Amino acid sequence: MLTQSLKQPKGKILHPIFRSALWLMIIVAAVVYVTEMLVMLLLGISPFFSPFTEAIIDSSLLLIFIFPALYFFFFRPMLQHIHERRMAENELQNERDTLDERVKERSEELVVINRELESEIAIRRKAEEHLRKFSMIAEQSPNSIIITEAEGNIEFINPKFAELTGYTFEEVVGKNPRILQSGKTNAETYKKMWDTIRVQQTWKGEIQDKKKNGELYWASVSISPVTNEQKEITHYLGIQVDITAKKEAEEERERLIAELRTALSEVKTLEGLLPICAWCKKIRDEKGYWTQVEEYIAHNTTATFTHGICKECAETQFKRK
Repeated sequence: MLTQSLKQPKGKILHPIFRSALWLMIIVAAVVYVTEMLVMLLLGISPFFSPFTEAIIDSSLLLIFIFPALYFFFFRPMLQHIHERRMAENELQNERDTLDERVKERSEELVVINRELESEIAIRRKAEEHLRKFSMIAEQSPNSIIITEAEGNIEFINPKFAELTGYTFEEVVGKNPRILQSGKTNAETYKKMWDTIRVQQTWKGEIQDKKKNGELYWASVSISPVTNEQKEITHYLGIQVDITAKKEAEEERERLIAELRTALSEVKTLEGLLPICAWCKKIRDEKGYWTQVEEYIAHNTTATFTHGICKECAETQFKRK
């Protein structure tokens, strides 16, 4: 806009000849020369004028002829040029003022943008730091970690997941975690799980999954929804803890308890085999010690002893006496 104001001023546009000082001097000299020659020709026609009168007439005619020419060819272009220069200067000053105002406004905008960028950079750095920490925690976690998108497709697994299930990242990315289902967990468990996480709550439970090689394993699972600023679910975070050994230990414990209860019930009802000495009639207990029959039965049963003498013993004892 500033360049256009200087190149195309308002008003009449002067011919390039009138913008050059050399051409103006040539035009003025030509006008003076022609005018003086015309005046001298006019004075030469009438021999009745005195030298003084001729000088006055010469000066007057010269002024009459030269002034319009000087005005048209010199003063008018000069005045018009001065007017155009003033207009251009005024427009230039307006443009400068406008430019200064724009620069000031732009500087203020840049300051605000710079502050916003600094704030955004700080937020991004903080987010990157949190992401780096989470990545380190996930990589080094002793538990299996899996992250899925809102539709349930896998986006991330940690090394423990691959170690536990036998699946690599390339084998599970983009797939649904149902590839781990063994068919041993009932459908009601999965329904409760989805009903819980869809309302943005954490679900915890135990499920039996299947590894890549077909081996079954028990896992204590925690699934939490991840939301954005609009409180919309964007991802799901799942953490699995392998509790197969714990489950097997519990099953073994239950089995041993059942066997112990069966053995105890047999002992209390005096069923099964009891080691008894053929000579002294002592019984060997579970610790390997030999005890009297009365003591063993009293310790292992609910029976209460009363003492008496059988017929054979009474006859034998009384005969001896």
